Amino acid sequence: MIIGCPKETSKDEKRIALTPLSAKALIKLGFKCQIETKAGLESNYSDQDYKDAGVKVISSKDIWSKSDIIVKVRAPSNPELKLLKPKTTLISFVWPAQNKKLLEDLKKKNVSVISMDMIPRISRAQKMDALSSMANIAGYRAVIEASNNFGRFFTGQITAAGKVAPAKVLVIGAGVAGLAAIGTSQSLGAIVRAFDVRPEVAEQIESMGADFLLLDFDEDGSGEGGYAKPASKEFIKKEMQLFREQAPEIDIVITTALIPGKPAPLLWPKEMVKLMKPGSVVVDLAAEQGGNCDLTKPNKLYKTSNNVTIIGYTDLPSRMATQSSNLYSTNIRHMLSDLTPDKNGKININMDDDVIRGSTVVLNGKITFPPPPPKVQAIAKHESKITSKTQEEIEKELKLVGANFEKLQYENLISKTAEFLSNEKAIGWFQGRMEFGPRALGARSILGDPRSDKMQKNLNLKVKYRESFRPFAPSILREDLSDWFNINVDSPYMLLVADVNSNKKIEMNEEQKKLFGIDKLNIKRSEIPAVTHVDYSARIQTVTKETNKPYYDLISKFKEKTGCPVIVNTSFNVRGEPIVNSPTDAFNCFMGTGLDYLVIGNCILEKSKQDPNLKKDYTKEFELD
Repeated sequence: MIIGCPKETSKDEKRIALTPLSAKALIKLGFKCQIETKAGLESNYSDQDYKDAGVKVISSKDIWSKSDIIVKVRAPSNPELKLLKPKTTLISFVWPAQNKKLLEDLKKKNVSVISMDMIPRISRAQKMDALSSMANIAGYRAVIEASNNFGRFFTGQITAAGKVAPAKVLVIGAGVAGLAAIGTSQSLGAIVRAFDVRPEVAEQIESMGADFLLLDFDEDGSGEGGYAKPASKEFIKKEMQLFREQAPEIDIVITTALIPGKPAPLLWPKEMVKLMKPGSVVVDLAAEQGGNCDLTKPNKLYKTSNNVTIIGYTDLPSRMATQSSNLYSTNIRHMLSDLTPDKNGKININMDDDVIRGSTVVLNGKITFPPPPPKVQAIAKHESKITSKTQEEIEKELKLVGANFEKLQYENLISKTAEFLSNEKAIGWFQGRMEFGPRALGARSILGDPRSDKMQKNLNLKVKYRESFRPFAPSILREDLSDWFNINVDSPYMLLVADVNSNKKIEMNEEQKKLFGIDKLNIKRSEIPAVTHVDYSARIQTVTKETNKPYYDLISKFKEKTGCPVIVNTSFNVRGEPIVNSPTDAFNCFMGTGLDYLVIGNCILEKSKQDPNLKKDYTKEFELD
């Protein structure tokens, strides 16, 4: 089948749905790729870049008539609909809840439509989650736009000319965009506060160093798929009271709140704007869906009578077109990979697959929207009682796959695993229920010894099957954090970066400082080189007994044996593979990689004791992200 990518026709749209890199991956899947001439220029990709990648560059007219699959960013316009031939598969943002007429028009064209904004928010679909990809960029760019229109520093400064107070930023909505805005504001030195109606995101907000504004009201705003649901009138009243208290002292407000299929909720009305100081800025990321501020003008920037700047840009991802195109095209590539199970260049829209069913809004000329609700929530609700597999279930599943394992008592299991780690063995660690959060947090993890100067390279090349320079993160006992890193705040979600303390560093000599890239990376830079970046920093996860007892006990035992309260933690998967979600997944990954041991429940599996016939070849099984 032939994949065609037309040039986007929407005003100010600079993104493209197919990059040369993603095209190469799709060609390996058996597809032929073609793109409209000059379609990638705004994303800094020339026609020659595409030709070098094996993509045919053709005219606008031919791209629609000679393609079996059309990949786009924006939903097709009326002129583009006329060019869409029957039996074509369209993959793009469609927004079916807001565009019912478009659905009817697509139905009449007898086509199939995959809507990238309808990807279910479940673990397996994260690699296709285009909304999160774009929201991440929008949250970052919102802060950049705010800083560009704010007449002061974000960070506080003390100069000879006087003291400058740090900016105070309020982020409303702590989804992907909100968390990105929090992180960016923090990195620029602002004082950050955040609010969300979902109580389960409080930990995420606080782990990033922001203050969570707690509303004293007994109502859970968690909706389906990790989104918020509409709030009650009483809740809104309390919410407005909270914002009214914040408005006079806040310098920058970034609103990100959306409710699927409904207009954006009004969260920062004009009365709040009137209370803000002159020179303040409001960035409304919900502008395209009606706005969280009733003064927002979509696609516009303007100043109010009290000199507050209101930014309602709807093209924030497009303002970073190269980055956005890279991420979006990767999302589409993963979708097409799932649609092509036989890797023969022919798609199969399997409506029994939850991800494919959820995102398919038209199938062979029949409207299939709305889909059934996802079986799994993206973020567990506060009162969730989700349980893990029992020891009996784990043993039964391991026996079914032919695994040879040893069952140990808890204390012995922890001690042996710590001993293996101290001997530089790579461990697959599968304990309890799968965590929620942006990183592997010690429930589905690959573990290693951070003191080893070989561990980073070995895990990358022999386990993850990716470039040797990819960084790894440390998990550290919370009580030991400040002894090893220049930071002393919780980071349970592995989101904060800090330098290794000076007494743990190994300073480079003048010759070593002149090195570049992989040569510099190979220099031992600290007592824990496997998790130390070239600039002496690390992305940290703090571990407490209350949140993850087995993981805490393991690190404690490792500290007891080695004096080091840190271990390497990376997600339990290889490149391009979803994180393992069952004992069978874990065993297959174990047998397809260079992992030395698998620790799952109370069972320990040693690679050398497994049936050689069960060995798998994962080196080429999954494509690079």
